Amino acid sequence: NSSVALVVYNTVNNSTAAEPYQLDFCTTTTSYGGGGVAIPDNNSTGVNIPLNVTTSGRISDINFRFFTFSSSCDATPGNAQAAISHTFVGDLIFRLTAPGGFPSAIFWDRRGGTRENICSTLIDDEGSLPALSTITNQTGQFVSGNFSPETTGRLSRFDSESAQGTWTLNVSDNAADDIGTFRRFALEITTIPRKAPYDFDGDGRTDLSIF
Repeated sequence: NSSVALVVYNTVNNSTAAEPYQLDFCTTTTSYGGGGVAIPDNNSTGVNIPLNVTTSGRISDINFRFFTFSSSCDATPGNAQAAISHTFVGDLIFRLTAPGGFPSAIFWDRRGGTRENICSTLIDDEGSLPALSTITNQTGQFVSGNFSPETTGRLSRFDSESAQGTWTLNVSDNAADDIGTFRRFALEITTIPRKAPYDFDGDGRTDLSIF
């Protein structure tokens, strides 16, 4: 919710006349609504959950959000209000992959220990937020809050990629006995439109020019 002002100066013949220049940023949220998906127990292959993003343009920022529709999300086993209901959150690894299969990022790698369930949680690597490693190992508590992703799986690696297409979230359980269900997530993507090079009149098409 911020405004950006940019002034471009014409330096031809030492002129300092300001010329207008428009920056079009657009932030959209695309949510998964395909229903509950069982997470295979003790299976590093995990399960893939597709998300079709229709937003066009180049990515300038992307955030990942686990969300709920109710304040009744808690550590109760099998809680249907949880974004992820799981009896040992520390078993889980989350990998996000862009359309076309590259790039990808393991942004959450077995954090939360004995905590049960993931409620409203934002993953954002441009907000100076606490690291996921700061989540304490606490039985009978759920995970919620705002965090930075793993340093080896920063979401900024998706910057400048195309937003449009089918993204893939892979969720894997990497230890035996505890089980769970995946239910809800969203991608919050800020884009800059792909503009034609040397489009001087703003009609979306490259113009003839002489240098």
